[in-house]
Amino acid sequence: MYTDNMKVLNRLANQVYAANSVGAVASFPEVITVAVSSVCNYRCLMCAEWRKPQREELSPEIIEKLEDVLPFVSTLYVTGGEPLLYPHLDRLLATASRHGCSLQLVTNGALLDAKRAVTLLGHGLEKLKFSLDAVRPATYKKIRGGDLNKVLDNLRHAVALRNASGLPGPYVEVGFVAMRSNIDELPKFVFMARKLGVDVIYVSYMAAHHADAFDESLFFDQARSDKLMIMAARVAREIGVTLNLPPLFQGNEAAEGLESFRSARELCHEPWRSMFLWPDGSVSMCCGGGGGCGSLADGSFTAMWNHPARVQARTKVNTDNPPKACASCFTNKQQPNRLETHFTDAALRQRAEELGKELPVA
Repeated sequence: MYTDNMKVLNRLANQVYAANSVGAVASFPEVITVAVSSVCNYRCLMCAEWRKPQREELSPEIIEKLEDVLPFVSTLYVTGGEPLLYPHLDRLLATASRHGCSLQLVTNGALLDAKRAVTLLGHGLEKLKFSLDAVRPATYKKIRGGDLNKVLDNLRHAVALRNASGLPGPYVEVGFVAMRSNIDELPKFVFMARKLGVDVIYVSYMAAHHADAFDESLFFDQARSDKLMIMAARVAREIGVTLNLPPLFQGNEAAEGLESFRSARELCHEPWRSMFLWPDGSVSMCCGGGGGCGSLADGSFTAMWNHPARVQARTKVNTDNPPKACASCFTNKQQPNRLETHFTDAALRQRAEELGKELPVA
């Protein structure tokens, strides 16, 4: 009955804790990101999940543990592998919806047929995100290995279904993981998204987790990357679509007079606001690579939420000496001039550092 009040009070508590860098807290996360399964129908060039030898999925028992805190949680964000392959997806969404959580889901879209789209809308999704990354079918095939035209048809149908329903949501977002193979397509990608009825475009730098993705990094093509992101920002402003871009390599976003760029200098509230739950029940600080902090598979929620690693991160994340994992954030506070933003593996960073000595300054 008082679910909304509980969520508001929890959010206010986290704001106070974050403003004072409090370590151990009596609040709960506002946003829980759940990677429901490592199973996927795609083999994307930049993804590390499908390369793992063991296939895992979130157990119903973990969903039950999660349910205890959902009355305090504002948003449940469901990600993959491919969430539409997860056999307990409807149960998870229904559970979170019952507790008044805003539901958000990311998909590659290949399996989002008409029947599944109706089911998802029935759960009251607030956001539906498609991972696209390309305008040209050949580029899409190279990066994601799938059929772009099929996915675009599914996206069009989802938008049409939403519009016909008269419901306010879900708002539709498309993701663009920027790399050398697709950066030239970014301005056209903005046009395409607007034509499709997309509400938001979210762009991030590709992080190379393995050697196969190494040469795709925009760390090796900084001037071209900046030029095309600026061009895309201008296109978005002209045609009226929301574009969310990472900071530029050259760091002159303000000088460009464009509002599309995120800042790496903002304070981070993620250790108080969010948690990332993996299919095996283990928990990470956030989706930005903040490091492990316990498990729901063999521990209590309180022990995980005030895990020593998380407590330490809360006290240091907004200082001049943040935790190592936070200093190399590759989502909310991407810092393009840091190797850690582009290469998660130490051996790849060393290799990139050697090559980078020969790169022109952006």
